[in-house]
Amino acid sequence: MHFELMHKNRPTASLELAAENGKIYVEKLASVYEREHMPVGTVHPDSPSYNRRKVEAWLNERAIPKERSGLQRIIDSYGLPHPNLLLLDSLGISLSDQYWLKPADSNVTWGEVNFFENRFSEDLGEILLGNCGDIRDKVFRSPDATSSGNLPKKWQISNNRRILMKGGKRPYFQEPENETVASHVMEFIGVSHVEYDLTAVRGKTYSLCETFVNRDTDFVSAHYVEDMSADIPSDESKRLDFFLVWCEKRGITGVRPFLDRMITVDFMLCNTDRHLNNFGMLMDAETLEWIGPAPLFDTGNSLWNEIPTEHVRPGETGECKPFRNDFHDQLALVSDFSWLDPLKLKALPDEIAGLFRTHGILDPGRIERIRDCLSWRVGFLEYAIADPAFLRRKPRHRRRPGSLP
Repeated sequence: MHFELMHKNRPTASLELAAENGKIYVEKLASVYEREHMPVGTVHPDSPSYNRRKVEAWLNERAIPKERSGLQRIIDSYGLPHPNLLLLDSLGISLSDQYWLKPADSNVTWGEVNFFENRFSEDLGEILLGNCGDIRDKVFRSPDATSSGNLPKKWQISNNRRILMKGGKRPYFQEPENETVASHVMEFIGVSHVEYDLTAVRGKTYSLCETFVNRDTDFVSAHYVEDMSADIPSDESKRLDFFLVWCEKRGITGVRPFLDRMITVDFMLCNTDRHLNNFGMLMDAETLEWIGPAPLFDTGNSLWNEIPTEHVRPGETGECKPFRNDFHDQLALVSDFSWLDPLKLKALPDEIAGLFRTHGILDPGRIERIRDCLSWRVGFLEYAIADPAFLRRKPRHRRRPGSLP
């Protein structure tokens, strides 16, 4: 299969693709027309050579991940093609950037196919949510074929806005509510973020958010800064510095303050899943100028969402991502806390508990345990702000639940 890899209406490379065992293979990277418009991470900035395996990895990572909740059951039940093949049916078009695959024998243009300006089918999204019993006569050209993440989700159009509807997972299905709570918290303390709302469909709760990418921008996740670079350090302690230097070389401003806020918010909310695809940078798709950090999104895996209620208790900092695996160590990377209003910080546990009570989805006992844990984390953070050197001192022993350092 011969495709042109396109960046809007600009051909960037000629590809010979094959599909086997559910994976897309780049059999030949025939030509690269405009190196600077290739997806970030698929070519090394300091090398003239091209690596088709990096392009292949980039393509396959655009597909629905195999870890998506219930995906294999849905494939088996409905007889759907493998997600990577659905990607080709949708020409690789996403609502996260302006790249796509144009069949070599086609005259179709970006203006005719992109999902920012054109309507798309919601059939695939309904099937992936388990809301469609028959796939006959369904149309699968949809941004749902290129949606990342493991939770059930679908894209829809409402008042000409592209909205992502995302569900939760067992046992508490807390993730959609967490998104709205995190959105409120970041608004409350002044952190750039994507706004989330709640809806209920067929007795299930979903979060709603509008895409933060428009028809002129690309989202470049931190994954493509780190994992796809030949220079990434193996030493975890150097990862943050590498990321900052990478951004500085490209003239991206505001990165350190952004990361300070991201790390602090993730500590407060006990977000365990800020992996490298859950934050990144925005780029102008025409000029290739870097705009700056993308607003924070995808904070559903937080607030002890998978922990049994009886085990939700204060005192354990837990594991995290992306620059350290320990919240204590990662919080020590914050360079400045002066942006954080102490009075608003103090009010957060009651604010969050009030939001949970208003939504009425969680059990009151679970809400109270979450409030107690948040109070502990706020106290921990207040201690760290008052004594910055404390975070750089490794604790001699594990802290007792309920006790501050």
